[in-house]
Amino acid sequence: MIKLFSKLFNKEEKIKSKYIKSGLILGDIMTYPYMGKPVEYSKYLNDYNKYEEKIISMGYIPISLNNFMARGGWGKDVSLDLLKGTHDKKKKLKELNKLIIKEYELIADNPFDFYEVEEDNGIVKGRLKDD
Repeated sequence: MIKLFSKLFNKEEKIKSKYIKSGLILGDIMTYPYMGKPVEYSKYLNDYNKYEEKIISMGYIPISLNNFMARGGWGKDVSLDLLKGTHDKKKKLKELNKLIIKEYELIADNPFDFYEVEEDNGIVKGRLKDD
């Protein structure tokens, strides 16, 4: 019995770990929309979506992509704790994450519609257009 419980627990921990890893990778990618989408973007997005569905089915609230972007892209010390939650909270965060992805894709598909590129002492910088 203990062996079975241990095996199930390890499977859940592996799924949680893969979810966090895929979220950090996607978060890092999404902090650079002005560079466009990387070649394997759809693979990273599919991995993230697959593990997000799994953690939701296990009863956890998805972590906001804003947290993954802050930690994965900028290295900020933000919470990546998985918490159990209600169906409403899980649904709302999943919808929020979809909107964040949609915003990223809109910008990354057409970065020059949103960003100006300038060079300053050999360093290329992208910034939002003023209009």
